Amino acid sequence: MPLVVKGGYVYTFYRGVIEDGVVVIGDDGRIAAVGRADEVEVPPGSDVIGAKGAHIIPGLIDAHTHIGVDEEAVGWEGRDTNESTEPVTPHLRAFDGIKSDDVAFREALEAGITSVGVLPGSANPIGGLGAAVKCFGRNKLEMLVREPIGLKMAFGENPKRVHGVENKRSPSTRMGIAGVIREWLVKARNYSRKKELFKDQPEKLPDVDLRLEALELALRGAIPVRAHAHLADDMITAMSIAKEFNLRLVLDHGTEAHRIPDIIARESIPAVVGPLMTAKGKVELRGRTLETPRALASYGIT
Repeated sequence: MPLVVKGGYVYTFYRGVIEDGVVVIGDDGRIAAVGRADEVEVPPGSDVIGAKGAHIIPGLIDAHTHIGVDEEAVGWEGRDTNESTEPVTPHLRAFDGIKSDDVAFREALEAGITSVGVLPGSANPIGGLGAAVKCFGRNKLEMLVREPIGLKMAFGENPKRVHGVENKRSPSTRMGIAGVIREWLVKARNYSRKKELFKDQPEKLPDVDLRLEALELALRGAIPVRAHAHLADDMITAMSIAKEFNLRLVLDHGTEAHRIPDIIARESIPAVVGPLMTAKGKVELRGRTLETPRALASYGIT
């Protein structure tokens, strides 16, 4: 049975706000029609919801979450966000760690968030591949929209703490983090060149390396690098590496992005800002302000 929501203010991407709007959702769960009441034909037998005076918006998308890989209210058993036993894990897939029964999916859906980007955590300089999923479905195969959607990298406090402080190994400094990332990108670039050089000589092809295959996706521009960075200086490091290796870059968190909006805009780099309303639990968050989204928007950064 089609579902019809009518009589409210319908917010659209292509027509602005439609007053006395109608949204028709077909039997397949997809939006079939949007428009004014005098434009849209209501299918016979529809389940009609009167929404006069209400505001009807498209489903929200949260581009950076750990829903499903850091299962809510479960503890260590549901915590699959970081494989912190080693610092370089580009071949890991967040999708493999998703638990579709995580109550956070239902809670997100109830808040109007219909799809999310699920990323590995930020313990490792190179953490793994993200996935886009819907917040509803019987299992994660039904929920999957696309993967991979990006290669997670992390700069700053988290890799320093996890590897340098807690595990007494490299990297323990910001220099070390950047060095590890560059080292593995060079390895992947050389791997890719060998594959191209010997594509007609199978016996000379390098053995398949899952880490380098994942990095190769980023080097080819098939997926962006999702760079966890809070400090302006860490964002500059991420942008420098992206330029060196011709990577597509997205800045995640961007806590101090308001300090360098001109630089970010000059490089045409998008940003996923936030969260903005949690406790400032570490030094990197001292500069957090609600001005950041405004500053980026004023420079045309999306």
